[in-house]
Amino acid sequence: MSRTSTAYAYVSSYANSSATGSADAIGLHVFRLDRHTGALTPVQQVAGASPVWIEVAPSGRFLYTCYSLQGADTPRVGAVDAFTIDPHTGIPELLNRVPLQESGCAHLALAPDGRHVVVANYYGGHVRRSPGR
Repeated sequence: MSRTSTAYAYVSSYANSSATGSADAIGLHVFRLDRHTGALTPVQQVAGASPVWIEVAPSGRFLYTCYSLQGADTPRVGAVDAFTIDPHTGIPELLNRVPLQESGCAHLALAPDGRHVVVANYYGGHVRRSPGR
């Protein structure tokens, strides 16, 4: 990404929908970053998304999230979502979801080339590698 292009920040507030009582809890936020002042301007709030970890691919074209929340109103327990990022707006659009064999995602990391996603879980100490994108 060049210094003149618009930059975006992706923030997870880990909004536990079970705690708030709402399936529409906002846990993923998109902000436009002003490179000169450091100011963040809200762009989008993603309802129902509450990832424990988020990672932007080195290319800046993809966003990955993993979920560890449990409850009937949280369909992403033990899943990794891949999003494409619109380069003009910064808004992520769901590309695919990879369910994990276990819940409790604690951390997500990308291979330097973005071709693999590695997920570590709270429960049982499992680590899983999946193809990126």
